[in-house]
Amino acid sequence: LGDMTLHYWALFFFAGFAYAFLTLSATSIIGVIISLDRENFMYLKSLPFSMKNYLKQKFLFAFIVETLIPLILGIVFIFIAKLPLLLGVLFLAGLIIGIFLLCHHYFARDFRLLYLEWQNLTELFNRGGVFIQFVSLFSSLIIGLVSILLINYFLNNLTPIWQTIVSVLTAAIPILACVSTVKWYNKRFWSHLSD
Repeated sequence: LGDMTLHYWALFFFAGFAYAFLTLSATSIIGVIISLDRENFMYLKSLPFSMKNYLKQKFLFAFIVETLIPLILGIVFIFIAKLPLLLGVLFLAGLIIGIFLLCHHYFARDFRLLYLEWQNLTELFNRGGVFIQFVSLFSSLIIGLVSILLINYFLNNLTPIWQTIVSVLTAAIPILACVSTVKWYNKRFWSHLSD
């Protein structure tokens, strides 16, 4: 990978985004962080302070925690593979965007499936069905790999103008997905929380 050129900049950006889907699931910290409060959640709800701000702080904390390990592993990968710096930075940027997008999904899911009466973590992790979680992870792996292989094929076999178009579209997908997800959850989740 040390010989890769900037010709593949969009591929590495997209690969980081795809990798994010393999790092998070419903059993990640972001997917259970509200339910971990248990009975304290109802107590906090009764206090005279902004629940929305409390949940935003919780979201930010969980996002940082969820980002740390994949980011460290990504940096190690960049150094081991002797990847050019710009390609490595683009990979990490795609990873952060993907994790930010998924954190919104799993945080809102935890709130929607809020379960405060759990006795052990297995009960908490099994909310929503284990099979659905498995299918989600497996399909993310397959779709991510197929997409990366297709992008690589197009970048190696199309004319230069089409390679540029493929690169721009490839980079636009994670950005547009993140922007639309954030807008969706601002409208459907955050705006419904009381201040």
